[in-house]
Amino acid sequence: SAASDVYKRQDVELGDKVEAGQPLVSLDPEEFRLLVEQAEAQLAQARSAVGLAPDAPVEGLVPENSPPVRQERAVWDEAKSSFERAKQLRKQNAIAQGEYDLAAVAERVAEARYASALNGVREKLALIGVRQAELQLAKQRLDDAVIKAPFNGFVQQRQVAPGAYLNIGAPIISCLLYTSDAADDL
Repeated sequence: SAASDVYKRQDVELGDKVEAGQPLVSLDPEEFRLLVEQAEAQLAQARSAVGLAPDAPVEGLVPENSPPVRQERAVWDEAKSSFERAKQLRKQNAIAQGEYDLAAVAERVAEARYASALNGVREKLALIGVRQAELQLAKQRLDDAVIKAPFNGFVQQRQVAPGAYLNIGAPIISCLLYTSDAADDL
């Protein structure tokens, strides 16, 4: 077993002929389905945090064009304009040094907030990669909840009964390998 959970259903009986890939037993899939749903929701949340539509490719997102970065860019542009006006007014002695200093500081703060927003979007893009991997893992665990015959054979022995809790790697069913030549003789 590649997953741990409650052994829910047996799909074959002792002596049955099985083909490679045929389901042998199934674990209770409910928890695995919930994990897939949770991973899908977390991925959707991470994508929406940067303004990425559900079907839009992540590679197409330019961090500078994301809503939080555009907002901070607009604030920074406004602060730069205010600072430039303050420079001109200061040259003409139309404003006090304190007002000029405030405009300079506001411009630097806005620049830092822009850089922070850009970094935040890049961090969220990395989180999208993590969430995509978690979703793939959850889907794999759901697939692993159906244990399939690794080769053509006959069911020889059952090690556990339905309802038992199985650990990863626990033996469940023993199959006797057969070749197509041997099966034709039966």
